[in-house]
Amino acid sequence: MKTKNKTFDCIDMKRKAQEAIRARVRGMTREEEAAFFREGREEFEKQVQAAKQQRRKQGSSE
Repeated sequence: MKTKNKTFDCIDMKRKAQEAIRARVRGMTREEEAAFFREGREEFEKQVQAAKQQRRKQGSSE
């Protein structure tokens, strides 16, 4: 069985992201933490909508 040389480690990326988030929310109240995640979700949703609009524009110009 051949082994592959990894160029990207998904599990490592996930763990690092979790550590960074944990550091940012450390010391927050439950309300502050909920607001932190709500704001992050809202920003993500804006990015998704912008990407969808961009894809629609590219599709209609072809």
